[in-house]
Amino acid sequence: MSRINVVTAIGTVLLISVGIARLVPTYTTSSASIDEPFHIACGMEWLDKGVYTYEAQHPPLARVADALGPYLAELRSHSARSANPEDKQPVAGVNELGWAEGNAILYADGNYWRNLTLARLGALPFLVLACAGIVLWARRWFSTGAAMWALLLFISLPPVLAAAGQATTDMACAATVFVALYQFMRWLEHPDARRSAIFGAALGLALLSKFSSIPFLAACCAVALVYFALVTRDWRGRTYGRWRPLCIIGGVAFVLVWAGYRFSFHPILAEPGYTKTLAGISETSPRLGRAMAEISKIPLPMPELPHGIYMVFRHNQFGHESYLFGRYQNRGCWYFFPVIVAIKTPLGFLLLAALGAAAIVWRKESSPWRRLTVLFPVALMLVCMTSRINAGLRHILPIYPLLAVLAGHAISSSFSLQNRAKWAVAPVVVLLAGWAVVDSWIAQPDYIAYFNQLAGSHPERITIESDIGQDVHRLSLALRSLDAKEVAIQISTSAELAKEGLPPFSDVPRYRKVSGFVAISDWFFEIGYAQNKSYGWLREYTPIQRVGKTISLYFIPE
Repeated sequence: MSRINVVTAIGTVLLISVGIARLVPTYTTSSASIDEPFHIACGMEWLDKGVYTYEAQHPPLARVADALGPYLAELRSHSARSANPEDKQPVAGVNELGWAEGNAILYADGNYWRNLTLARLGALPFLVLACAGIVLWARRWFSTGAAMWALLLFISLPPVLAAAGQATTDMACAATVFVALYQFMRWLEHPDARRSAIFGAALGLALLSKFSSIPFLAACCAVALVYFALVTRDWRGRTYGRWRPLCIIGGVAFVLVWAGYRFSFHPILAEPGYTKTLAGISETSPRLGRAMAEISKIPLPMPELPHGIYMVFRHNQFGHESYLFGRYQNRGCWYFFPVIVAIKTPLGFLLLAALGAAAIVWRKESSPWRRLTVLFPVALMLVCMTSRINAGLRHILPIYPLLAVLAGHAISSSFSLQNRAKWAVAPVVVLLAGWAVVDSWIAQPDYIAYFNQLAGSHPERITIESDIGQDVHRLSLALRSLDAKEVAIQISTSAELAKEGLPPFSDVPRYRKVSGFVAISDWFFEIGYAQNKSYGWLREYTPIQRVGKTISLYFIPE
């Protein structure tokens, strides 16, 4: 191994270690977000019961990783079930008992923080995978310097640290989609049997992480093939059109995904909640409903997969509630993700990524692989802009490894300029990198609530993340320090408030004033008011304290 490779390996390990170390404070200060208990319950069901019935909208890989730590600590499912499972299966395909099951696991044995930490450790392998992918990508098509700078910036991104510190599916999606794109690029270089098998495995892992990987990867692959066909006039159809590599890719991906569903083989009609799905189809189109009823009786390999994809499709049709620029909506808007990336990403990082992209586009001799590194983030953004599920920055997380490579290239290439230009440009890009890193350190440990300078002093008036609720423990400590005897609470959380050490509590009335301590999360305060003027009476008062980044605490006199 050459000296450069040794130094690169040591630098990579050190930077990844710094990123992991920065997550440690979040494990014991941030309560579980809304989605974490549910993901843990789904993964524990897969590990403990050998089934996967709570929800089909997400594949099992990331959830199993989230539940693995608690499972190895000998925690098990609590079998939260309804006498009639169909009663708890809305059209969206979500068994609401999953939250009760997840909380039962987290609060087991009175070791909430230990159990939550064990679950959150499940995201770390995917953080390491994404970091390794960045180094491989940047070293192969850019430079070793670009790789190190890109990795430093990536492990300094609040959105990345937020996802890597939670027991959810988002870090897994970002890592596996990025690695699948890397292996796709390698396959484009050498589409032999070995590369086909590796690409198929990477594709299977991405499909097992999150179903949004399907449109992400499809869009990027289409962009790459169109680029070679129209821009370089190199269709390469004789090589890529052969059946053998395509069969290898599809076969490896199929077997791996099927293994992720435990090689299940049964009619899709047996899937929990599918009867309600079928009823909805029949109401819209009776003929299609009858045809689907017959098809659904046929045993299939991993019927959870098509059922889950259809559930995501239905979710996107109905939309998801969100809040942007003081406006409540549940059908999404095309500019949601551009805005949220612009205000929840360090500005220094965004400027560096833009400079890196401009440097590639400006130079006519740039390789196709570099130009595709510019085009892929655009494709990912366009996919998200068509989505009606505007549920936060985490849904576009796969864009950040690519932007990190571009930002690293901007810094590295500035040092290779001629003397006069180098001394003019290099200090600027280094200052931008320092700005991004310092911004991230200031945000610690509230990475999920991070906003950059564009959002101003009241970012909650622009947008509110859907996956919040992490300040419940801080609220308990704040009320204890104030010797509060009772409190009215309206906070967005999945936690069991009776187990959080709070004083006696009640709900905050929507339209009627109450006295005493009142705690309300930004989610209800902003969205409730935008939706139907709920909690508007609280706007006459000033909070006595901000609890964390998401809860306002009031004391209302009688």
